[in-house]
Amino acid sequence: MYLIKQGNAWSVKVTIPKDVRPVFGKAAFKQALKTSDKIEANARAAPLVIKFQQQIAEARENPNFQLSETLSDAKKRLQILRSEIDAASENPAQGDDLADLKDEQSAIEGVVADVILESKGVADSGELTGQDRIEAFETYKVVTGQLVPTLDNLEGYLKAQAVEPNTSRRYQQMIHRFAKKYPVASNVTAKTAREYIRHLSEDCSLTPSTVRSHILPLRTYWTWMLENELLSPTKANPFEKVKTPKVSSKDAAKEAQTPYEIEDIQSLHAAISAGDDIMLKALFAFGIYTGARREEITQLRLSDVREDYIKIRAAKTRAGNRSVPIHAQLRPVIDALLESNPSSSPVGHLLFDLTANQYGKRSVQVGKRFSRVKTKLGFDGHHDFHSIRKTVSTQLERAGVSEGISADILGHEKQTMTYGLYSGGSSLEQKAAAVGLIDYGLS
Repeated sequence: MYLIKQGNAWSVKVTIPKDVRPVFGKAAFKQALKTSDKIEANARAAPLVIKFQQQIAEARENPNFQLSETLSDAKKRLQILRSEIDAASENPAQGDDLADLKDEQSAIEGVVADVILESKGVADSGELTGQDRIEAFETYKVVTGQLVPTLDNLEGYLKAQAVEPNTSRRYQQMIHRFAKKYPVASNVTAKTAREYIRHLSEDCSLTPSTVRSHILPLRTYWTWMLENELLSPTKANPFEKVKTPKVSSKDAAKEAQTPYEIEDIQSLHAAISAGDDIMLKALFAFGIYTGARREEITQLRLSDVREDYIKIRAAKTRAGNRSVPIHAQLRPVIDALLESNPSSSPVGHLLFDLTANQYGKRSVQVGKRFSRVKTKLGFDGHHDFHSIRKTVSTQLERAGVSEGISADILGHEKQTMTYGLYSGGSSLEQKAAAVGLIDYGLS
């Protein structure tokens, strides 16, 4: 007998023999017949029964069974079932449906157990010992939702983060690195977090600042999972209060970027000017006369060039989007770029001969060319293109420019509430007077 009655309607159900259940990932075929008439139900059931029996026979002839695929399908179905069971539990009128859902859940969990035992070459869990027993029980708990794998929710987390693609990629790499050591998120504790920090610091010899950069995405990932009820709400964020290594003043000094002195800028200018790399020459000129970041410069559009200032829009922060007056020494560089630019569109890039990478960054390759020049001149890792911002900041400070005006030129957040929260910022005239004080003795 293959007919079963659910409420006023009939369904057909064909039990799958235990030896081929792993092929299908379930204990029975079941399909609603959408009729309350038993004679009509028998007529509709007949071809379905034949179809299901044929599938069982084919499975016996060709038991091409993939453990991971079967468990993955079972896991997805169990996730759906848990949601449906929760919804049905809140509605007393769905009593029959709730019973059916629980029966299906129980059947699938039984299939999962059988599949895992079969993969270990045993028929009963009592036959398992040692590592096989640990692995089998952990796999069962993961598939049935009792444990949450570390990487299970990573894709959703990354999509929810308002970060640049390059940052998202780094977060992904760091969380994957953690998951190799700790693959089950629901097993992670504060002790685990401390162990991982020790591993990064001592075994991997990472600097304190690098260790902190690894813990940040893990902390926000766990917060996101807890907020979205993907982990038990009774669990605390294991990374929330964990202590990361402190950076000593000595180490901070070692890691700090150092500004170029005026004679350094002169040496760099001479070396870059001697070459034929037009884009590098332009990048360097914008750097030393605006203090703008490398990517801010390379993202400038033709429409961002105004009569006496440039508009920086591709900044990292709100304060970074700003207007910077054009220094007299920078004017001929801009005019040359405008004259030779192949694009007449306002959205064309000012530094036109650069290629964006997969994350839309246009400064990577020209930045490497700058690095080769400065390294050849003997500058070490304490000096890079970003050091030019420090040089401009130093020039403005030594010229007596107020900190507020310097911040508006460089795109820094202002530290005081009065200026940072309420001020409309320095005027273009104030900034122009300050920029005009930048002097490297270049002809």
